[in-house]
Amino acid sequence: FRDDKRIRLGVLSSETAVSFFALKDIAPWAPDSLPALLATDQPLKKIAAALATAPDALRRDCTGLRYAPLIPDAGKVICMGLNYADHAAEGGHAKPDFPSFFLRANTSLLGHGEAIVRPRQSEQLDYEAELAVIIGQKARHLTSENALDCIAGYSIFNDASIRDYQRKTSQWTIGKNFDASGPFGPWLVSGDE
Repeated sequence: FRDDKRIRLGVLSSETAVSFFALKDIAPWAPDSLPALLATDQPLKKIAAALATAPDALRRDCTGLRYAPLIPDAGKVICMGLNYADHAAEGGHAKPDFPSFFLRANTSLLGHGEAIVRPRQSEQLDYEAELAVIIGQKARHLTSENALDCIAGYSIFNDASIRDYQRKTSQWTIGKNFDASGPFGPWLVSGDE
């Protein structure tokens, strides 16, 4: 979330998402970014313990909260296109033999509730609701048996696209990376949840 000019991590403190704690307030050891937090030993277990003993006086109301992108400084945002047949057909594409991948730049990311900016160069702003999978550790050469072990959790992503620019080349990068075109979050939900 945005706290003045800083971006901080928060932890929901109720099932109804009406209140939260600033993570640093209840867990001073915690880093300020989600990738750094996920790199610590058993972060979700430690956060759950901190949350269980958090003083109620530190609880904050979610009303008026200004969200930042879930991971504003992501190392990579890898997206998979044409990943279901109906959507591929809608865009005039056959079902691919191999998925189409593209990257998103950090400057395209927005926080939940922030306005998507349609560039003046185009009237063809489109959007798609997507499931975001957050990888919580470095991984290579995974198998179907251990692939889920590297997933820290899930979130939602609004893949806004500038369709005419997306179709100008065989690579979708330009149409998927206009600044402020990809709301990401607001929450990471762990796999066990």
